[in-house]
Amino acid sequence: MADKDSERFVLRALAISDFDKGFMQLLGQLTVAGAVSEEQFGERVKYLQELGDDHYVAVIEDTEKGQIIATGSVLIEHKFLRNCGKVGHIEDVVVDQTVRGQRLGQRLSWIAPLKMQPFMKNAATKERKFKWLHTSKY
Repeated sequence: MADKDSERFVLRALAISDFDKGFMQLLGQLTVAGAVSEEQFGERVKYLQELGDDHYVAVIEDTEKGQIIATGSVLIEHKFLRNCGKVGHIEDVVVDQTVRGQRLGQRLSWIAPLKMQPFMKNAATKERKFKWLHTSKY
């Protein structure tokens, strides 16, 4: 993405204020989101924040419009396999139809490796898997 777009499109964690920025309407472009009140939304955001990095919802905000234009979630699954390891799952990725084709979904997909990085034990493997992350431009 160009520098101008990097300033315009801000990648961050979901916030309670995102209810008024069209978060639920955006999810409606993915599937039936249902009727969620502002109170329900706020309670759910607080609950997810209490889970810490085990459930992380990222959003991309168009700061010029004050709208959420993309979102995706990373769920950390605690396994018995791999020496009681952890696995990250990417869920509920959606990009607003008006800005599709600008690699915003790809930008969201980078959240999973970043959230999983602290759990990776082999530094050589970590470096190999994440080399693309530090050299990619968006």
